[in-house]
Amino acid sequence: TFQGIAEKRNYLKKLGVTAIELMPAYEFEEYEVPLKADVTRVYLADEKKVLPLNYWGYKKGYYFAPKASYAIGDAQAAMKDMVSTLHKNGIEVIMQFYFPDEVKQGFILDVIKYWVCEYHIDGVHLKGNCVPITLISTEPLFSNTKILYQHIPVETIYDGSRSLSYKN
Repeated sequence: TFQGIAEKRNYLKKLGVTAIELMPAYEFEEYEVPLKADVTRVYLADEKKVLPLNYWGYKKGYYFAPKASYAIGDAQAAMKDMVSTLHKNGIEVIMQFYFPDEVKQGFILDVIKYWVCEYHIDGVHLKGNCVPITLISTEPLFSNTKILYQHIPVETIYDGSRSLSYKN
């Protein structure tokens, strides 16, 4: 639970942990109903047909709500308290988000803005093929937000007039 992570803050600090990354911690369907003509039928365990479970959240989700089953009581308050507690202990919070191809790019931007502003997460690890990474990377609101993605097109984000130099 979010509360369980907050309780382990001293242990995490002792290990030298400076950031945690949460797999999708927004609301998502745990039971996957098969796409059939007869979706009104509920399979019972005694019928020896069990609906597949989605434990991980790497499907379209309800992106504006913390996962209720990851909290004891109010998930929003628990998430905020966990982030605050970890921050007070020098530990950053990075969240993974999975966006299937059908999720609109403007919506993706709104989701990330919401979590950064409402829950004060420190970073996002984005998964999906249609993530507007250039738009996200150049959004001023995210200037202090860690952004992880499979490929960040630095050449598109920084035009030729800016030179990138790295010092050892």
